[in-house]
Amino acid sequence: MSGTRRDKRGDGRRHAGRTAVILMLGIGGVTAACGSIAASPSTAPTTSPSPSSTSAGPTSFADWMTRQGFGGSSGLQQVARSADYVVEHPGEETLFSIDEEDLPTIDGLLKWLDSHPATECWSDYHAAVRAGLVGVRDGYLKAREAVVAGATFPSELAATNAELAQGLLTIAAPPGCE
Repeated sequence: MSGTRRDKRGDGRRHAGRTAVILMLGIGGVTAACGSIAASPSTAPTTSPSPSSTSAGPTSFADWMTRQGFGGSSGLQQVARSADYVVEHPGEETLFSIDEEDLPTIDGLLKWLDSHPATECWSDYHAAVRAGLVGVRDGYLKAREAVVAGATFPSELAATNAELAQGLLTIAAPPGCE
């Protein structure tokens, strides 16, 4: 599939949102060429989301599992698939992919964890997953700098990110915790 990035879920479908964004960028570029607006480069946040107080109260482990989606398709499994994709397709990771797919997925999970404190039953798991996600996020931010500079996603960062992301999947679920 030269020149085309497959959906990281592996099913070959493209994201409708990606197509809409590309169309919007194309329209924005045409408008910019006419002199009414100028496109600006995408910028990623430089600090990782941090825990904040919440009024949600303690959240059950079952709620976290629900957040993962069927088969983990919108949670840690997606982070791992994305990280593996970068290793398996060297040089194909783009700034768009990092800014619009990878970082938002990780940031969404971090935001959820930060706004849903764990019950005592799964607080260690909560902390371990959060720390692992911050590590993967930091790797993407370092790689982003290289991509912005015109290089490819560094292979050593890709391997480290994939290892960290796979590690998230091996954190043992707390026994008897719902």
